Amino acid sequence: MSSVINLFRVARLLTSLLVLAFFPPYSISAQEGPTIYERSIRSIVTIEGESSKGSGFLVAPQVVVTNYHVVSGMSEATCYIDNEGARYQIDGFIIADKVNDLVLLKVSELKEKPLTLSPYEAKPGQRIYVIGSPIGLEGTISEGLVSALRVMQGTKKMQISAPTSHGSSGGPVININGEGGGVNCSGYDEGENLNFAVPIEYLKKLLTGASGNVQDLSSLPPIEKDEEDASESYDMGKAELIYRMGVAEKQSSLSLDYLVHFRDSTCLYFTYDLTEAYEKDTVAEYWLSNHRIIDIGSGEVVKSLHSNLIASENNPCRVYRGTKIFYSITFPRLAPSIRNFHLMEGNCDESNYCFRNIHLRDFKTADGMDWATYENPDPEGTVSFFSRSVKDKYTVILGNVNIGILSEPWSSKTVKPNCGDVGKPLLTARLPIGTYEYKAICGDKVIKGEVEVTSQGCLMIELGR
Repeated sequence: MSSVINLFRVARLLTSLLVLAFFPPYSISAQEGPTIYERSIRSIVTIEGESSKGSGFLVAPQVVVTNYHVVSGMSEATCYIDNEGARYQIDGFIIADKVNDLVLLKVSELKEKPLTLSPYEAKPGQRIYVIGSPIGLEGTISEGLVSALRVMQGTKKMQISAPTSHGSSGGPVININGEGGGVNCSGYDEGENLNFAVPIEYLKKLLTGASGNVQDLSSLPPIEKDEEDASESYDMGKAELIYRMGVAEKQSSLSLDYLVHFRDSTCLYFTYDLTEAYEKDTVAEYWLSNHRIIDIGSGEVVKSLHSNLIASENNPCRVYRGTKIFYSITFPRLAPSIRNFHLMEGNCDESNYCFRNIHLRDFKTADGMDWATYENPDPEGTVSFFSRSVKDKYTVILGNVNIGILSEPWSSKTVKPNCGDVGKPLLTARLPIGTYEYKAICGDKVIKGEVEVTSQGCLMIELGR
């Protein structure tokens, strides 16, 4: 009987050894957490300002990344490693990305080794660790999973299940290889373990755009309390950065006037100007299609979201001699690293435009601009002039605009031209609705009158009847 029991014990032991060989117990993989903590904790800091705390981590020698909202509103700040006692003064910030809630800080006295960044994007289901200072408890590590990858207000976010609290913001999300895979940024109070992080790709782009310049923390625009409302991003008074461009395309009548960064979008503002056009440019048919910005450095393509110019190839916008139009095109917020790019429409052929090799460093910033000109254009109406006189060639001035010369008469004695047509026998202009005086001058002969431009229909005026 005892021999049978011994054989049974041997068999059970062999079975256990086989199971261990193919399925190691969790206690072996659990060593991963302590190892990651030990290897990375010297690269992680607690950031402390006048009235708040947050987290951050070294991503390059003497360079710490954290969330924009952690240091926004601070005039000065310090950081330290796991409450070791030594405080390091933060010199200032190198570059900021308010949309993705990231900022790079310069800490010249901090000599610790940077955290290695993951070469790969995180995947749903991947196990991760978050290290930070929740509610001031420095060096706290928590474990979880990448729950999902989501697009929120136009930017990517990692949804993670690792528990975090206020003060954890800016800390690293670390993968099982001990590499930084994201930056912890926010959580929902209503959801248990429902937290979010900025993916590593946005941090890498920020690092690519970084320069050696350091600016005071106090120059970071503060985040306002009501900025959580996404509709605020389209409030023209809340522009974060305005570049005054003034770039003409191929010496044509089109110019790029401004590039403006908002919280969630980047808008480009244009003028198509025929106020001083030559006779061959009497009219231009205009519509927009397939706009994109191409980052010259990375080749990244950013497609436009919409434009306030409502026109298509079948129903184009007409720009007449003596007039001009203003419009804007909206893109997703461009990353700070995109500073040298092409702005393209269609295939850049004769019917499309292209602005090549734009370097933002070549342009100055502005404190403001005339938003109403581009965002709320006045309704327009059409006025056309013609004459049947063979001997009179009238120069027509409408309001303060010389809209051209009627160099040929309208040949038909009974039929009028179609209102809105163009050509030598007809002068057509589009103007904001309102009442205008006009003059038609031919030598000493002057014809004066008044027209009321409306948005409905087209006003036809025959001269010299």
